Amino acid sequence: MIAVPRNARLFDLTVAAPGFSYLIRRVRLGDRPLTIDVEQHGGTLVVLTDAGQVPWLVHDGATVPMPAVTHAWPVRTEERADGSQQFVIPMMDPGSYAACIVESAQMGMFRNSAGQTGGRCIPGSLAAFGTVTLDLRAKGAL
Repeated sequence: MIAVPRNARLFDLTVAAPGFSYLIRRVRLGDRPLTIDVEQHGGTLVVLTDAGQVPWLVHDGATVPMPAVTHAWPVRTEERADGSQQFVIPMMDPGSYAACIVESAQMGMFRNSAGQTGGRCIPGSLAAFGTVTLDLRAKGAL
């Protein structure tokens, strides 16, 4: 059971259950108990960024900063020879993702729009047991 503020109706949820896929969802609260199903058919998400950038992930209407994911999940972070960063995130819930770079002045718009506006994003679709690479590097993202 988790406690949420009394007037909360919508929030971004992550579930990091060992042995299952990492789950990111935007959840709407109602009068009934909320049940979240987790699966074991995750894929690998690879995010490339320029040095020092903090990417955000968008999935199922939820926005989550990469540090929240790396804190809760076994993400492999590598500095590449060109100075860029690579995040390799195993066992992610399949579906549509976007990796985004968001300027602080745009953060409110980005979060309120569920990642639809306010950020520079690269979308991709992650298949069960598949791999997708989202390249946010300035030279890789147009």
